[in-house]
Amino acid sequence: MTPGRTFALIIGVSANPRYPILGAPANDARALTAALTARERCALPACDVVDLINENATTTRIRAELLRISQEASERDRIFIYFAGHGERIEHDFGLIAWDTDPYGGVPPLRGSEFDELLAGTGASGLLLVIDCCYGANFAEHAPRLFRTAISGGYRVLLSSTRTDEKSWEIGEGGSTLFSKHLRLALEGAVPVGFVPGAIFLSDLARHIARNVDLDLRTVNPEYHQEQMFQGVYGKDPLLFRQARLTEHRLLLLLARYSLRDLLRFASISATSMIAIFSGLFAIHYSVLDRSRFVATAGTRIDLLIGRDGWNTYGFPKPFWQTDFFTDDVVEDSPLRADQGTVNAQVETSVLPVFRSQLSPVANLRWAYWNREFSAVRSGLKDLWSSQGSLIGAAWLLPKVMGSEDVPWLGEVAAETSDELTRANAWIAVAQVAPADTASGLLQARREPYTMPMELLSSLSPPCDDLKRSYVAGLLSKVPSEDYRSAAINAALRLGCHLSTDEMAMMLVSSFSLFGVEDVAGYIDTNHGAGEGDALLTMLPTFALADSERSDLPRKALAVVARSRRADCMPELTRQLKARDASTVAAAAAALLAHCPQDMVDRVKETAELNPELIALLAMRGGISVADVRSRLAAPDLDVFDAAYLLVALGAVGSQQDADEIVRFVGRRPDGEEGVRIAAVAALHRLRAPTRMAKPFLGGIFESSQLALDWVVDLDPAEARRLMRESMQADNGASFSRLARQLQLGPEDLAFLEQKLSEPSAESAAALLAQVQSPTKVAALLSSPVRAIRAGAARYAVANPLVSETLLTAIEAPIPGPVYQQLADDLAKRDSIRRILSETTAELRPWRAKLLYSTWRPQLSPGLKVILDLEKDKSPLAAYWAFRDELP
Repeated sequence: MTPGRTFALIIGVSANPRYPILGAPANDARALTAALTARERCALPACDVVDLINENATTTRIRAELLRISQEASERDRIFIYFAGHGERIEHDFGLIAWDTDPYGGVPPLRGSEFDELLAGTGASGLLLVIDCCYGANFAEHAPRLFRTAISGGYRVLLSSTRTDEKSWEIGEGGSTLFSKHLRLALEGAVPVGFVPGAIFLSDLARHIARNVDLDLRTVNPEYHQEQMFQGVYGKDPLLFRQARLTEHRLLLLLARYSLRDLLRFASISATSMIAIFSGLFAIHYSVLDRSRFVATAGTRIDLLIGRDGWNTYGFPKPFWQTDFFTDDVVEDSPLRADQGTVNAQVETSVLPVFRSQLSPVANLRWAYWNREFSAVRSGLKDLWSSQGSLIGAAWLLPKVMGSEDVPWLGEVAAETSDELTRANAWIAVAQVAPADTASGLLQARREPYTMPMELLSSLSPPCDDLKRSYVAGLLSKVPSEDYRSAAINAALRLGCHLSTDEMAMMLVSSFSLFGVEDVAGYIDTNHGAGEGDALLTMLPTFALADSERSDLPRKALAVVARSRRADCMPELTRQLKARDASTVAAAAAALLAHCPQDMVDRVKETAELNPELIALLAMRGGISVADVRSRLAAPDLDVFDAAYLLVALGAVGSQQDADEIVRFVGRRPDGEEGVRIAAVAALHRLRAPTRMAKPFLGGIFESSQLALDWVVDLDPAEARRLMRESMQADNGASFSRLARQLQLGPEDLAFLEQKLSEPSAESAAALLAQVQSPTKVAALLSSPVRAIRAGAARYAVANPLVSETLLTAIEAPIPGPVYQQLADDLAKRDSIRRILSETTAELRPWRAKLLYSTWRPQLSPGLKVILDLEKDKSPLAAYWAFRDELP
């Protein structure tokens, strides 16, 4: 190696917020920096080694450091650049993902071509670029010109840890990749590399890493592969690094002092002694590590590990349990506040008391609640209030644990707190145990924040009394939210509170647009023959025939008639078919077509001026020809709503030959017209178009994407299962979690999902498995040490009809978490849902399920939503109203 300096730039990015979190890169970068700067290792001056880890590794900072070392290095110097993190294929190039890379936010990946611009002017004799990321050989394949241009007496080498289609394997979460592990061991001098001790040549280093990575992978799984690649130019085999631990000069002095025979004899005796000593120490050390536990931070999460911080080796630390706590949950002076902070427990003692001592008071209350220590939670809340005068972060526990004896204290909290959420939770807690108390939310004039009325409604239990009836009736007109009005109607039905005709009429008057009319219609139908429902139904024609130019009440009343299943045909409503307001005309047509004989179709066509919405309604009754719909859809400059209604009409009267035209029509429309996309998917589904046509609509985050997925599942479960596997492979399978029952999963699918439990898509895989497997296997998912598996299973297990309260006793966890309590709450709600729906007539079950969704939405798990979604009304007219309500 020629005299001179070695400039090193070490980059490790583990946690770009827009990409999946990696365990190894930051750790590898720190370890490599230590190996380069330690006096007994490579002994590079600290000023010549710059490490950029996580938030320090921004695109701007990386470019600046590359430019600096390029300009500072002389022809006697060498440059070593190491990058570990995500890589990304780019057309004719390859990008490295910095901390702030955001392709959709204007910060692209760092391209290989930029290395030419930043390093092309360097005079350094040697340049080594090492990339440790998945599919890194794409960088080598598109290597910058810098690595393809010969230099006299020097080298330009790019070394990638993987081929273009391979992953860079990690040896454990938060540990190291196999590639970087053996690179570090070589630089540390912990293992011999090549034939000249103390000197690391390029060929020796590449051969050493390749051999050991392959050996490690074979011990894990013979089918795993990882092969490094390099691109570059050099003359003789370049000397890359020199270890300070053993130089050539010291080696020559050793050989001069002893004969070869002496050296062999000395080596034999030493080896035997060292093996005996090492074996004993290994057994003791391994036993201590295997019986030890410690707590460590992993990003912002806190995990329990097997091993002992500061002593770990032989594959330790190993994961033991991923907790449900964050670094913000520990006390201010805890070592766990810092990234990669650790706290050891004594050997052979439980780590849980040590961990709990590090938690903040609020986090300790959560621990106690998850462990069902309700009396401890109750006293802890009072202690927290007396010591801090605040329950922020813990107020949600008040309705969970407080009893009637706590009402005076809850009244004090509600009166003195400055936090609205704390005050609202205190009101809810009192309403559960003492509804008529002055501290109850049922008696408060101000209800803040507005998320609390639903919590109050869901906490009330039968029978209905004047106080509960007054609160429920008040929500119908006093709170400006249609969701709360729907929830109030559902609560009235659940509690047995009869609403008066005047109160229901007031809700109709107060409702915005057409929202809420379905609930009025449903209440009328539920109370048919009970007096109030019939009375309101009798009043509706009067409302419906009022002047639509002076009030929007007529179209609301017409919509109620249209959505009621018990209303009769009211021919007098044809008067509103000539109203000036198009929405009133559409509502009148909907009411007439819903209840009158088929000849009403002709009367509507003769009386009303046909517009796209009317055409959609007539199409539901077969009153429009497909040719007429096609011609209108071909008209230029259709706005979003007109286009959407015509697509719905085509779905009702068209045939499969119209499917291609629908797809082409959407393709000609501007991007972002979600209303058109929703209508197109609904039409294609109704036409039973081939599921290959769903591809342009899938993969988005909007309603049309979900509807397209439902279309595929309904018509071609095999294709849906294929898409599920494809999405899981890309760690994007969350949208399939709600469809486990419809996918018709077979043994191969279950085996595939079980395999995914050890991959980044573990949470989605667990969500699907929890809905279809036996209770024993569901219990195993809920007891998994992996946080993502527990979370996915807990959110959806209630949708499994085989899961019951007996499963709760089978859940074993070394540390309390929300799984048990969430499942217990979900099972109780599931029993209530089943009871309520069983008491509802078949024709009203879909509407009642929708109301239950409104009431419990703040506390509704995805598994309960699956149960309610199965009750959806699939009739053509219901499909029309659902589409109308979903228009953006």
